Amino acid sequence: MTALKTIAVGLDTFCDVQKLIVHNIPALETITIPCGLKNVVHPTVPEEGKFREWLEEGKRKREEEKKKKKVEEEQAIRDCVESMLARVEQEVKKRNGIVENATEFQNLPSNQTLITVLRCSDYLYPELDFAKYQSLEKLDIGLDCFSSVKRLSLTNMPLLCSVRIDKFAFCQEEGEMIVASCPSLLSIRIGDHSFEHFASFLVRELRSLKTIHIGKHCFRNGSFTVDSADSLTEIAIEEQSFERPDKVLIQGTCSQRR
Repeated sequence: MTALKTIAVGLDTFCDVQKLIVHNIPALETITIPCGLKNVVHPTVPEEGKFREWLEEGKRKREEEKKKKKVEEEQAIRDCVESMLARVEQEVKKRNGIVENATEFQNLPSNQTLITVLRCSDYLYPELDFAKYQSLEKLDIGLDCFSSVKRLSLTNMPLLCSVRIDKFAFCQEEGEMIVASCPSLLSIRIGDHSFEHFASFLVRELRSLKTIHIGKHCFRNGSFTVDSADSLTEIAIEEQSFERPDKVLIQGTCSQRR
């Protein structure tokens, strides 16, 4: 083969070959075998040293391929674990009623017993009514939530025991908060600057309610009404809340102590 100048084969070729003889090819200039002939010990070729370099290069590339494959496998395992953990986290969140946006909130099942709203500033509807959650026992609304809501209604919820609303939630003007006919409700707690511009806070027919705690700068010009809360023992309103109310009514609270 007097005209042959180049011998080139692909990856992992002739892997079981143990003997290589190349001779009487006077025009041969290059031999390219990236990862093949890995079992050849003593090749008989022109410029054997150079060919040995090619074999070493092939070995190096094989090692790189192994490392790359190992990295890819390890990454695939990490991705699988992360995906599994994410699914578990979603299940835990769903079971505990933990939501972080409007879509998750709206997808909560009506038989939810716990609802914890961590973030929900993207809820754009003006009214928020929890009456469909007839099994709800505890409601916890986090910081800066429901900024577009003008009416919050918690009514006719037989199992609701606790309502806690964190700071800076419900910031619309002329809004209304009403809590009524929840026979198991024991406490209402509202954080600073929540409902700051709401016009009305109304609580009625809460026969088990014991405490109302309202933080600073809430319902600045709102009216305050508590009616028919027989078990109420404490009302706590912090500074600059209900500064200029047009009505303050507390009646039907036989057990009130403080």
